[in-house]
Amino acid sequence: MKAIIVASGTMDMLEPSRNWVPEMLIPIGNKPVLEYQLEWLYSHGVTDVKIVMRHMPYETRRYVRDGVRWGCKISYAVGREDLNLCSALRYFSDVAEEGLICLPARFLTNLHLEELMAQHRSMNNDVTISVPGSEEDDSPVEELEMASIEPFPVCILSSKAQHLIQEAVQENDLMLLFDRMMRSNMKITSRRSSSSYWYINSLERVWELQKSPQQLTEAGFRLRGWQIQDDIWVGMNTRIHPSAQLEAPLIIGDNVSIERGV
Repeated sequence: MKAIIVASGTMDMLEPSRNWVPEMLIPIGNKPVLEYQLEWLYSHGVTDVKIVMRHMPYETRRYVRDGVRWGCKISYAVGREDLNLCSALRYFSDVAEEGLICLPARFLTNLHLEELMAQHRSMNNDVTISVPGSEEDDSPVEELEMASIEPFPVCILSSKAQHLIQEAVQENDLMLLFDRMMRSNMKITSRRSSSSYWYINSLERVWELQKSPQQLTEAGFRLRGWQIQDDIWVGMNTRIHPSAQLEAPLIIGDNVSIERGV
């Protein structure tokens, strides 16, 4: 399968950070959120990724480049401020025949993607949607519950569903298009997952994850650098004087020098 990562949803709550960092490169722990997403996709065998940007796209592309350091092949598009999943799909003329995994930018999850892909294939679905839940099951999901997932739920689209969205150029409401698919006897199912879901939609959420890096490591995410003490991580090319007093939780980035007396 292939994947698409779409910069959508509001950025207002990220002020003033959006003035100096692209929304896709907001640091969580000591890595950009996009880097976690690429590592997660690669760990599930997904290496062909489309990235649709809108805010500081050139900086994002300069950081990611061709994606080879994450084992991925990256293609890019730049959208408007009101970008969403529907409009993002129309920047590409091709479709992923085996299915397209759709992810919002600024989103972290440790979802077991293989299970979602297996359900999509075994049930011959046109759309398979992942919804947060207390248990792993494929019980029905109410439309309002699905619509409340900001900015759109993690989902897999068949080639038929991709074509329908690309051709419905006047419609950008994903829920309305899902409804149109069901009325056309296309098959849409959902799967509840107890996995962690974090949508980075505010500086408060960024700070919550920064001050509790154990949330990330316990969920299976890998921070950059080394853990030198409990809940203390140190980045690349960082020097720390032996007398320095470090208090957990603490994440020290790359190329940092901590001198005597700190």
